Amino acid sequence: MLLADLITRGSGLPLLRYAQDKLFTPLGITEAEWTAGPSGQPAAASGLRLRLPDLARIGQLLLQQGEWQGRTVVPKAWLTESLTPRLPAWDGLKYGYQWFIAQNADGSPVWMAIGLGGQRLVVSPSLQMVYGLTMGNYTRADQLQRTLAVQRLIHAAVR
Repeated sequence: MLLADLITRGSGLPLLRYAQDKLFTPLGITEAEWTAGPSGQPAAASGLRLRLPDLARIGQLLLQQGEWQGRTVVPKAWLTESLTPRLPAWDGLKYGYQWFIAQNADGSPVWMAIGLGGQRLVVSPSLQMVYGLTMGNYTRADQLQRTLAVQRLIHAAVR
């Protein structure tokens, strides 16, 4: 939420408009919604709603080192910084700048955006693979177990 507030103040634009101008429109993403949090401001930590193919475009942007159709959308240097593990998270995950970092069985990195209810964007550069999950298990105590089970099946299938 703090980062969203800083972006809004610094750019002078509402968060969704800024994201549309800088990221969504260049990637051809035409449908996006940011739900409001208790303060009425966008719930930047959890409220972004994208269609699965559009979420995958963001993953593909990472694989292409910030380039989309020959244009730099996100500077490669910033991606390198943001995808560098900074802090331990949980269960072997580390955290960069807004990204979780895991490892494939061979030790190569896997970058993830992890959302509530089983939402995931997973990018494996060594496998040149991007996939997303949208599960909607918001109130389930076992939401993490179901998400991880699907992820294990996907990774087992591509080994």
